[in-house]
Amino acid sequence: MKYLNIFLSVLLLAVFASCSKETPFPDDNGKGKVNTRSLAVELVNEENIMKTRADVNVADFTVQFFLKGETAPKASFRYGDMPEVVELPVGTYYAKAFFGANASAAWDAPYYEGHTLSDFDVKANQVTMVSDPIVCKLSNVKVTVIFAEELSSVMSADSKVSVKVGEHGSTLDFTKADADRSGYFAFVEGSTTLAAIFTGEVEGHQTTETKVYDDVRPGNHYRIVFTLHSPSDEEPGDISVQLRVDASVEIEDVNRPVDSEDDVLVDDLRPKEDGDDPEPPAQQGPTIEAHAPITFDGVNDVTDSSSVVIDVKSSAPNGVETCKVYIISEKLSKDELEGFGLKDELDLVNPGELAEILSGMGFPVNVGGKKEMTFDISGFMSLLTALTNTGETDEHQFRFVVCDANGTTEKTLTLRVTK
Repeated sequence: MKYLNIFLSVLLLAVFASCSKETPFPDDNGKGKVNTRSLAVELVNEENIMKTRADVNVADFTVQFFLKGETAPKASFRYGDMPEVVELPVGTYYAKAFFGANASAAWDAPYYEGHTLSDFDVKANQVTMVSDPIVCKLSNVKVTVIFAEELSSVMSADSKVSVKVGEHGSTLDFTKADADRSGYFAFVEGSTTLAAIFTGEVEGHQTTETKVYDDVRPGNHYRIVFTLHSPSDEEPGDISVQLRVDASVEIEDVNRPVDSEDDVLVDDLRPKEDGDDPEPPAQQGPTIEAHAPITFDGVNDVTDSSSVVIDVKSSAPNGVETCKVYIISEKLSKDELEGFGLKDELDLVNPGELAEILSGMGFPVNVGGKKEMTFDISGFMSLLTALTNTGETDEHQFRFVVCDANGTTEKTLTLRVTK
C-alpha cells in the first residue's frame, strides 16, 4: 500500500502541475470567477407547510450578484439555471435571492427575499468559493380579514374593510367574498402602521369603524377579526345609534422556524396527556468535531505542514449507518478527480475499490457500525498546496454527512491555500 500511495501522490502532483499551466484566465481582464456550487437558496417560511412547498419552488427564485455600493446587479440568474461558475468584475460582493414582485398591495402575492450572511471578494484571475446559504423569508406583510358569523349575517352585501399598510401604501378592499384570500403589502422601513376601516350597513344602520395597529413588521401575518358589538344596558344612548362593529387582531410570525411540535401528527404520535408516561428525550445525531486550530466555523488557512484532524462519534446502538465526504473545489473538480480514479463523493461505509487509496490519504473506511472514527487528512495538505500557483489563493471544501439511527449531522470544512 505504501508504494501505491507514493505513486498516487506523484501522479496527482504531476497532473495538477501540468493543469496549473493552463490558467482559466488567459488575460488579466479585471475579472474573477465565483464558484456557486455550494451557494444554496433556502426557504424558511413554513406557515402552511403543504401549501408553501407546493406553490413555491426555490428553483424559480432569482439570484443576483451585487457589487457593494451599487444598486444594479452585475449578474442575474434563475436559481435552477445558475451556472456553477460565474464571471464577475473585481470587487466586494453580496448575493441576493428573491421570489415575487413585492407590489405595494396585491392579492395572494407573497414576496420572499434573502441575502448572503457575509460579503465575498472577487479577485482578478482567481476563483472565489461562496459557501454562505441565502436564507429567504417572507418579506412583505400578510393580512387576512375575517367577518364573525354574527356580523356577517346582518351586514349589507356591499360592506367592506379597506386595509392599508404604511402612510403611502395602496389599499385593498376585503368583502365577505374574500374570506379565503389574503392581501400582501410592501413593507417600507419607518412606515409601520396598518389601518383597517369597516364601512357598510349593519342591521339597517350605516356604520364606519376604524382600527389602527402600530409596529407592523414584514414576515408577520395579521388576521383581523371583525365582530358585532352591541352596547350593554349601562351604556347611554339609543341602541340603534350605538350599534357598531369591533375588531381584534391576531399576529403570527410566518418566518418562525417549524419544529417537531408544529408538524401535523396522527393521534398515536401526539404528545401524551398529563399523567401519561412522558416522551423520552430526543437522541442527538452524530457529532463531528475538528481538532484546534482547525474549525468548522470559518475559513482555515493551511500549508503543506498543517495538521487537519476530524473526530466523528455516534451514540446510536448500531453506530454509524452513512458516512460521506463531498469535495467541493474548483481545482479538484469532479471530472479531474474521476480522471485519477477518485470521486467528489466519497462513501466511507462502502468505499469499494477506493478503500486502499482513501485509507492511505487518512480517511477511515468501512466505517459502518463504528461509534468513533478519526479523519487525519494532514497528509492531503501537501497535495492541496501543490495545486496553488504562486501569487494565487485557492479554497477547497469538504462537506461531511454522517447518519445514524438518531439523526443526520452535516458540517463543511473550508481550507484556504495562499502562495
